Order: sequence, then C-alpha cells, then structure tokens
Amino acid sequence: MSGASLPPTLTAPLHIHWTDLDAAGPVDALAARVSADERARADRFATPVLRARHLAAHAWMRERLGLATGRAPLDLAFDTGPFGKPALRGVPAVAFNLSHSAHLAALATAPSGDIGVDIEQFQPMADMELLAHHHFTAAEQAEFAALPTRARTRAFLLGWTRKEACMKAAGCGLQVEPSAIETGLSALPRRVSFDTPDGPFTAEVRSLADRDDAIVSWAWR
Repeated sequence: MSGASLPPTLTAPLHIHWTDLDAAGPVDALAARVSADERARADRFATPVLRARHLAAHAWMRERLGLATGRAPLDLAFDTGPFGKPALRGVPAVAFNLSHSAHLAALATAPSGDIGVDIEQFQPMADMELLAHHHFTAAEQAEFAALPTRARTRAFLLGWTRKEACMKAAGCGLQVEPSAIETGLSALPRRVSFDTPDGPFTAEVRSLADRDDAIVSWAWR
C-alpha cells in the first residue's frame, strides 16, 4: 500500500492513497470486512477476479476511512447522492472518493469539501483519437493533435482522469459533458470552473503522473 499527499501549496490535509487490489488477500477474508450490500454487489460481477477486486477495493476503503474517522471499519455507513456519489453517513467532517482501474485503486480523503478522484491504467487504446474528438474541448483537441504519437496516451489519460475527477467532485454524474470541462492535458495544477445542474462548480485539479503504470487525478473544493 502506498500513498501521497498534496504538495505544500495547499495546506489542508488532502491525501491520495493507492493500492494493488490483487494483493489484498483471500476473498473470504475480504468478504468479512465489508457490508452485506457490498457483498451482494460483488456477487453480481461476471468473473471471480472482478468480484475479488470489488471486495478488495471496498474493504481497503473502509480500512482507510476507519483510520480517518477513528471508527471501526464495519461500523461505517454510507449515503448515496442523486447521481451515485457516496458520502459517509453521520461523519460530515470527512470527504472521500474511490476509483479503481483493473487491479489498482485510488482513494482521496479530506477533512471537508467536495472531492473526486480517478485512476486509469496505461493500456492500448484503439479508439483514443475518437474519444478525444468527442470528449475534449477544442483547445484540448488541438493540444492533443500537436503531440508526438508516443506522448498521446499519457496526455489523453491526464485529460480523461482530470475530467472524471471534476465530475465526481461535483457529484453530477453524466449530467455534464466532459467536453464542457477544460482541464488541459498536463499534470500541472489548475483551477477549473464549469456549470452543473446545481450551478457553477469550481475546483482545483491535480495529478500524479510519475507512475509508469497509471495516472491518478483529483479535484477538490
């Protein structure tokens, strides 16, 4: 298990943690560390690997949130927003968001605010140019097209994860088009503003792009 914190330009203790879900241990032990609802959701996955990863992600999330709140992991309960964003029930002082991609998971925690995180592993993407055309802004499309081929996968995943993190922080689901959110395609910190059904939303977006297996981005306000 590894983790990272924001650079000191932001003083609040926002933390980004990540883990390898395939190294989490036996499935039966994982199932005992999550709720009945989480086990039921895991049982709906098509393969044993996907089921095990779902259990591992939620057991790990409960462990980290238990440390953040001082509560027993299995005592934690969750509410779900209108577009699916979870929040801790009865613990308003801790904000969190979970993301996983294949065997890797990332968890963002903060003492307050709205937070979203997204992790994507590097993998061959035959439709990358098409996705960029449909989901990037005009400026981002131009930035993407100007890059050498070898740099495009990293840039695409930076843009994609930053947009996903923004939408998750806002809790708006797919009510906002990714092409309406200008995040850029670099790992540089950026203040991003966009409209949601609940009104304007502004967050600071950052990324961890120094891993060789995945990109992690988060948005927080």
